[in-house]
Amino acid sequence: MRTVAEIQREIRACSLCFPEGGNRPTAAGSASARVMIIGQAPSRADERTGRMFSGPGGKRLRSWLERADIAESDVYFSALTRCYPGASASGKGDRVPTRQEVRNCRPHLHAELSALQPRLVLLLGGMAVKEFLGPGALTQFVGRLMPADSALPFSQLLHDPKSAVLAPLPHCSGASLWLNKPENAALLDQALRAVADVPR
Repeated sequence: MRTVAEIQREIRACSLCFPEGGNRPTAAGSASARVMIIGQAPSRADERTGRMFSGPGGKRLRSWLERADIAESDVYFSALTRCYPGASASGKGDRVPTRQEVRNCRPHLHAELSALQPRLVLLLGGMAVKEFLGPGALTQFVGRLMPADSALPFSQLLHDPKSAVLAPLPHCSGASLWLNKPENAALLDQALRAVADVPR
């Protein structure tokens, strides 16, 4: 099995989506982390710094981790895709990665999951939730903990899928308006309380 350091080197060397090369933020965190965060894609700030979740969305995410009693030192940051996709055509927020871009990056993500064997996986936003748990509105998922053995192909990557938990969360980007509704903010509160109780 490849080490986390080897997987990260492969991610930095990948040019499937952008053959011209460039700065590719990679996943970051301890190889012994028990919590893994999977977002959608790097932001413009991440592209500049080379670190995942380094912009305003990352600040919001870290406030959620604090509320869930999760130390950042125990977190491994990842995403469905690893290249900044660029601004959206509307000029509001970032472009959503294409299905092909997600497929290109999937081997990297699966390798990380296999190497890390996380006990808790936080899925940030509808795209990450759909990738692991299937279609459905965020309101159907946020606030609930899902057993990892209910999610394919995730469960096939773990030695003991019954011991791992998936926690769907909204996207932490400021471009997301989902949390503007009080009932959705209450679901986030419920989710973070549940996450805080997960053994790690």
